[in-house]
Amino acid sequence: MYKMDKILRAIAQAYKKALISFLNSLGERDIDDLITLQRKALERIQIPFDINAKDEAGNTALHIAARGGCKDLVELLIDKGADIEAEDEYARTALPIAAQNGHKDIVELLIARGANVEAVNEYGNTALHIAAGKNWEDLVELLLDRGADIKADNKLGWTALHLAAYNGYKGLIILLLDRGADIEAKNMDEETALHIVTRNNSEELVLLLLSLGADIKAANEKKETALHIAAERGYKNIVEILLHNGADIDARNMDEETALHIVTRNNSEELIFLLLFLGADINAANDKRETLLHIAAEKGYKNMVELLLDKGADVKAYDEYSRTALLTAAEYGRKDLVELLLDGGADIEACNDEGKVALSVALDKDEQEVAKLLFDRSLNVNATNEYKVTVLHIAVEYGWKEIVELLLNEGVSIDSTDEFGKTALHIAALCDQKDVVELLLNKGANIEARNVEEETALYMAAEYDCKDAVELLLNKGADIDAANEDGDNAVLIAAKNGHKGVVELLLDKVANIEAKGEYASTALYMAGRHDHQDIVELVLDRDFDIEDEDKERVLHIAIKRGHVDIVKLLIKKGVNVEAVNHMGENALYAATYRSHIKVLEYLIGIVDNPNIFHEDSQVMEKLIHGRHYDQDGPLTPVVSFLSHYKEQLNLNRSIIHGYLVGNIDKIIIYELNKPNNNLQGLYNILEAFRNHNDHAFCNSFLAMIEEAVKSSFIPKIAFDSSKKIITKPLKVKSELKNFKKLFDSKDQIITEDQNEYAAAFRKIFEQNDKKIDEWLSKTENCIVGLVNMTIAPTDSLGKISNGSAATKVLISFLDPESVLNLFFTRYPGEKDLLQAVEQNCSEPNNDEPTAKCPKLSHTNENEHGYDFGEEDNGAEIMGGTYSGGVEESKGNS
Repeated sequence: MYKMDKILRAIAQAYKKALISFLNSLGERDIDDLITLQRKALERIQIPFDINAKDEAGNTALHIAARGGCKDLVELLIDKGADIEAEDEYARTALPIAAQNGHKDIVELLIARGANVEAVNEYGNTALHIAAGKNWEDLVELLLDRGADIKADNKLGWTALHLAAYNGYKGLIILLLDRGADIEAKNMDEETALHIVTRNNSEELVLLLLSLGADIKAANEKKETALHIAAERGYKNIVEILLHNGADIDARNMDEETALHIVTRNNSEELIFLLLFLGADINAANDKRETLLHIAAEKGYKNMVELLLDKGADVKAYDEYSRTALLTAAEYGRKDLVELLLDGGADIEACNDEGKVALSVALDKDEQEVAKLLFDRSLNVNATNEYKVTVLHIAVEYGWKEIVELLLNEGVSIDSTDEFGKTALHIAALCDQKDVVELLLNKGANIEARNVEEETALYMAAEYDCKDAVELLLNKGADIDAANEDGDNAVLIAAKNGHKGVVELLLDKVANIEAKGEYASTALYMAGRHDHQDIVELVLDRDFDIEDEDKERVLHIAIKRGHVDIVKLLIKKGVNVEAVNHMGENALYAATYRSHIKVLEYLIGIVDNPNIFHEDSQVMEKLIHGRHYDQDGPLTPVVSFLSHYKEQLNLNRSIIHGYLVGNIDKIIIYELNKPNNNLQGLYNILEAFRNHNDHAFCNSFLAMIEEAVKSSFIPKIAFDSSKKIITKPLKVKSELKNFKKLFDSKDQIITEDQNEYAAAFRKIFEQNDKKIDEWLSKTENCIVGLVNMTIAPTDSLGKISNGSAATKVLISFLDPESVLNLFFTRYPGEKDLLQAVEQNCSEPNNDEPTAKCPKLSHTNENEHGYDFGEEDNGAEIMGGTYSGGVEESKGNS
C-alpha cells in the first residue's frame, strides 16, 4: 500500500498540469463527474489539512472561492478557520478579489465576518476603488454603508472620484459627491476631477463638475489649469465652456505660458481668434520672454505671423537672448517670415546678445537666401558683434563668394579685424577658400597683414595644411620668410605639423632653409623632433647646405624621442653617430637617457666606441633613474651590450643597479663588479618580483644569474642568494594555485536549496527501504520526463477555459486517486502507463542504474502551456479600465 500511494503521488505530480487542465475543462455536460468530485472534496475537508495553504500565486482556497462567487464555499472555509485577511502575491485579501468580480453577496459576507474594508492591494487600491473603477454603484453604496473611506487614495493619489471621472461614470460621480467625496481632491500630479474630465474631452462632465462647485482655477503640479489642458488638446468647446464660466484667460503655467502661447505653438488659428476675441494678451511673454510672435517665427507659421501682425503684436519685443522675431526667423532660415516682419516694421539693425544683426545670424547659420534678402535691405554692412566679427568675416568663413563680392561692392572694410586681429584674408586662407582669397587680393586686401600673434595669411594657411591657399599666396608674392612673434615662419610650422605637400611648395620658394625659429629650430629639426620622416627625407634630398652640427642635433633629438626610423634615415644619410653635443653626450648616451630600447638596439649594432659615458655622468645611472618609453621593447640588446663590454664597465666600484619601469616584468639590469659584490640591489628587485608572484620572471632571472656564474662574471654567492629568495615566491605561487583549484571545485559549493534537498533525501533513505525508494525516485523522474515529452496540447489538455470556481477549489483538497481514476476513465490510453508502473513496482529492478536519463530528468511544467484557473494579478480591478493611475493588465494566476 505504501508503494502504491507513492506511485500515485509520483504520477499525480507528473500529470499535475494536465490534471488541473482536465478538471477545469469539465463543464455542464460533466455534471455527474463534477458532483462526485465536489462531494469527495467536501468529504476530505473533514480530514485535517492546512486550509490556508497557498498556490504559486499566493492564492488560498478562500481567494479562489471568492473570485468564483461560491458563497457557500466561502462561508464553509471561514467556518473551518480560513484566514480572511490572507494576501496573495499582489497583496490582495479575499474582499478586493470579490469586489473586483462584482460579487456583492460575498463582499457583504466577508465584511460581516470581519474583513477589513480598508484593505489595499499592492497599488493601494481599496475595495471601494475597485468597485468605482468597475462602475458598480450598488457595490459602492454597500461599501460606503459598511464604513469604507470615500476619501481614501491609492499610491498615485487617486480617490474613487478620480476613477469615476476618468472612466466617465456620470451617475457614480453624482453618487460619490452626494455621499461626501471631496470635489477638489488632488492626486499625486495635483490634478482634480475637473482636470481629468477636461483631458478626456467630456463636455457633459465638465459642466456637471462646474455646476457642483468645482474650482475652475485649480492648478496641477505644472500650474496648468483646466483651460491650459483644453487649449493644449485643441478642445474648442471646452475652452469656451471654461471661459464662459470664469476661467482666467491669462493664467500662467510653470513656464509662464498662457493658453494663447499654447495654441500658437500648436498653430490653432481658430483658438487664437477665440482667445484674442475674448481678450487674451497678444504680447504676453513666457519665462524665456518669448512672445507669440517669437514662437510663430521659430515654427515657421506664416499665417500665424500675418495674423499676429494684423492684430498688433509687438514686432520689436525681444526674448532672453535679446532676439527679436526677425532675428529668430533669420536664424531658422524663414525667408518668407523675414520679409513679412521687415514689412511689418521689424528693426533690421537689432542685435542679439552676441551683438549679431539678422544678416550676421543668417550667414552664421548658412542661410544664404535669407542673407541675400537682408543684405538687399541692410543699412550697415560694417556692423560688428561683441567679438568684432563683421558680416564679411562670416561670409568669407563659409566661402560665400557671391555675398563677399556683394559686400565688397557695397564698400565693406576689407581689412577690418576681429578681436584676434584676423582679417578676412586670414580667415579665407586658414579655411582654404582659394577663390575667396583671390577675390580679396584682387580687391586690395593686405597680403602681409598680421594678427595679434604676428602671423600672416601665408603662415596660417601653412599651419592648417591649406595647400591651395599657400600656392596662391606664394604666387601673389607673399613673404615666405615672414615670422611670427616666436620667430617661426611658414616652412617651420608646416614641418612641425607634418604637412608634406605644403612643405614641398614652400621649399621651392624658400630663401633660407637654415632659418631658425623658437629655440633655434630649423625645418629639419622640427620634422625630426615631431617624427615626420617623410619631411626629414624631403629636406635632406633637396641638397640644401645644412650644417653638420644641425643634422647631428636632429639625430640626438630623434634618438631621445625614440624615433628609430628617423635615426636610421639620418645615419644612412651620413650623419655622424659618434658626434657629441654641447654637453659631451654621444648618440648612445642619448639613447639611454630615456631608455628607448629599439633605438638603443639599433645603435649597439653600429657603434664602434663602447664608451657610453660622458664626462659628468654614467649611463647606468640613467638606466636606473630614467624612464622607459618602449613599454613592449625587449631589453635583450641592452643586456647583451653591457655583458659584451663588462670589462670596460668595471669602474672599480660596484654597479649593482636594477632597472625596473612600467610593468614589473618588463626590464631588469644587473651588473656585478668582481671586487665588490654588493647584493642589495639584487635583493630589492627579487623582493619586488616575489610580491607579484612572477613565476616566469623568477625562472628566467635565475637562469641568467646561473649563466653569469658559469662565465665567472659574478660569483656563485650571488646565484645561491638569488635561488634562496626565488624559492619563496614559487612556493607561494604553488599554494595559491592549489587553493584556487579547491575554491573552484563545484562539489564545495552547495546552495541552501541544494542542502535542503540533500537533507530531505537522507531522511527518506533513513526511514524507508532504500532499494524501493531508490527505484521510486528513478520512476518518478522518468514519468515526469515521459509526460513532458508525450503529452501535447489538445482541446482537453491545452490551455484551460473558465471552468467552475468550485472545481478550481477542488485541487486543494482532492486525493490523487480520485482524480487519476476519473482521468484514466476519460483517457484509457494513458491507463497502460499506470499498469506498467504497477507491474514494475511489484518487482523492483535492483540492478537498474541510478543515473537519470538526461532527456527525461529535465522537466518544464509550462512547456505545454497548461495553466490553472483565471489569474487576475490585481488588475481586473477595473475590468480593463484604469485603476488609480495604474494600468493593471488581465492575466491568469
